Amino acid sequence: VDALVLQGIIKKKNGFNDRISGIGFQSRIWASEGLKAQFKKAKFHQFHIHSHENREPIVLRNKNKDNDKYQSNEKVRAMRSVLSDYNDILANTHIDIYNLEKPVIEIGEGKKMMRLQINQQDKFVRRIFNNSRWDQGGRFYGGWWQRCPTKYRESIMMDGMATSEIDFSGLHVVLLYSEEGINYWAEVNEDPYLLHGINNIDPEIDLRAAAKLLILTAINADDEAKAFQAFRFQAEAGTLEKRLTNDQLEPILATLKRKHEPIAHKIASGAGIDLMYLDSQITEKLVEVFTYTLKSPILTVHDSYVVPFGYDR
Repeated sequence: VDALVLQGIIKKKNGFNDRISGIGFQSRIWASEGLKAQFKKAKFHQFHIHSHENREPIVLRNKNKDNDKYQSNEKVRAMRSVLSDYNDILANTHIDIYNLEKPVIEIGEGKKMMRLQINQQDKFVRRIFNNSRWDQGGRFYGGWWQRCPTKYRESIMMDGMATSEIDFSGLHVVLLYSEEGINYWAEVNEDPYLLHGINNIDPEIDLRAAAKLLILTAINADDEAKAFQAFRFQAEAGTLEKRLTNDQLEPILATLKRKHEPIAHKIASGAGIDLMYLDSQITEKLVEVFTYTLKSPILTVHDSYVVPFGYDR
């Protein structure tokens, strides 16, 4: 700041804080007329603002969720190469929501409301591995579309082209069945989240949606108590689901275990971290196809994918 002041690029007025009287004035800085003139003359657009070319797309975290230092090997270098090429495509693609009056989405209400900016800078994607291991986690994180409510993702356009969102229905449930040697859709072929005989909850609650959220959080949780806590945390604010007690959630989870008896031992067992690695491998294959074969962007939302219209078949 001092150097910018000396060069006449910015102006500054120092503040003060009188501890006796309690009177204070915050320091202020502002652009000089010369700096304003330079901005008026400058000709650049939003694609000139981008991530540093050496920003690391492969992250390894330890059990405390802190970033770990690691030595690159052939596998890491290959993953980094894919991510770098993929991020180049994203950086050079105009991705927006065509029917917004302003490029911002307000999510939530009151003090918990957050504003999601829809811009061309928040598009960098990383892979994050967990527990200091390369076979746990590994999901693709980044891009404003991952924090975007589903109803808005329907209106995403890429370089002016309409898109479609495709998801793998019941992905983690299906993967768990596959580990038991069962092809879920060929041998079971039932809605994995549809339940009957639950009577102790408000009939206004969407039981299927609640069951879906509960089994997905339970697959990722180490025990049932943590699963119930995670369920309430992820339930939408202000909904009846947010107020479901452990006593109400227990019979729902018990019914889910009976429905999915072949994989019941994996529910509330912490199996989710390994399943994330499996679904991240699926995502990596899709990213490779779109990046190198189709030379087209694909937006990942863990188990769903936004693709240009026509590539959804």
